Amino acid sequence: EIIAQYRKLSRKYHPDLYQSADDNVKEVMHEKFIQITAAKDYLINNTQSGGQYSSSGSSSYSNGDRKSSQDVSQFEAFMQRRQFDQAQNLINSLIASNGESPYLLELRIRLALETQQYQLAYADILKIERMDANTQNDPDFQHYKTIIAAHAGDFNTAYTSIDKAIGLLRTPAPAFLATKAHVFIMQGRVNEADEIIKILERYDPNHPLVQQRRQVFNVGGNYMSKSDAGTNACVLCALLECLFDCC
Repeated sequence: EIIAQYRKLSRKYHPDLYQSADDNVKEVMHEKFIQITAAKDYLINNTQSGGQYSSSGSSSYSNGDRKSSQDVSQFEAFMQRRQFDQAQNLINSLIASNGESPYLLELRIRLALETQQYQLAYADILKIERMDANTQNDPDFQHYKTIIAAHAGDFNTAYTSIDKAIGLLRTPAPAFLATKAHVFIMQGRVNEADEIIKILERYDPNHPLVQQRRQVFNVGGNYMSKSDAGTNACVLCALLECLFDCC
């Protein structure tokens, strides 16, 4: 149960999900994720069972001993100190000893994302999806998969996954809408991104992406900062002091 809740919260608050947000949002999410990780470590280390984790992905390490939880805590410490080589060696050792469980794969995904090894992260998240059928109906997992797929260059899967994540909720989550807009932006499809940002604004007018969009103009399908608009935008926009976007 501890691990399952940690996985859910980490997919919601992991700093990698907020790379395009402003510095204040990044700092808040970074601190929140540290708190979540610390809470998970405390609960596991103070659970008599030692925090077991099975390949089914519900909760447990495969060998069920206290050393496993200590090893994972050490991995978290390496990550926080950005000692990525040590973290890589440790997670590879854990997987070699215990097998590829969803939890250990998620740890390896975090490391791969931090070191921008997106293809490795993508391969691992597909493994998790094959291991755990519940991920098909988990909107947070599908959102997480979207981000990894987009960074790995598989935009078709990214769009399929984010639409599935949004469809699993009765009311669209602003974070999911922002991710879909970001995927469009990554492909240079800014007009389609704008349509999603308009929807996002209805649900969360103060979202960082909405605020950022207000600081740029869509000039011929490309975003341009207001500071550059006077010299680079079309003459009409400059004359009108860029009161509207130029298409």
